[in-house]
Amino acid sequence: MGDAETYRKRAQECAGLAGSSAQPEHRLIWLELEHHWLRLAETAEIRESQPPITTVIVTGCGHQAPEPGSSRDEAGGPISAGMKVKMVARTTARESNSS
Repeated sequence: MGDAETYRKRAQECAGLAGSSAQPEHRLIWLELEHHWLRLAETAEIRESQPPITTVIVTGCGHQAPEPGSSRDEAGGPISAGMKVKMVARTTARESNSS
């Protein structure tokens, strides 16, 4: 079960508890919690739909390469033999969210 699905399930639970609450102030609290779970679900759906994030550092030139092994730097110039390309991190949006 994905995060968004889990959050929507929690929102449904809060809505059910709001409906069964006898006291209006408790009902309001459960409805506010439902709203927050739904917002979390929407955020999770957006993050789950984004492509993985890659961070690459190129030293010795002042430019940053888009991917390790690329033949061009971000300015369009060739990556020379003196440049060092190092992948720092590759995470999915979901992994970066949990850290």
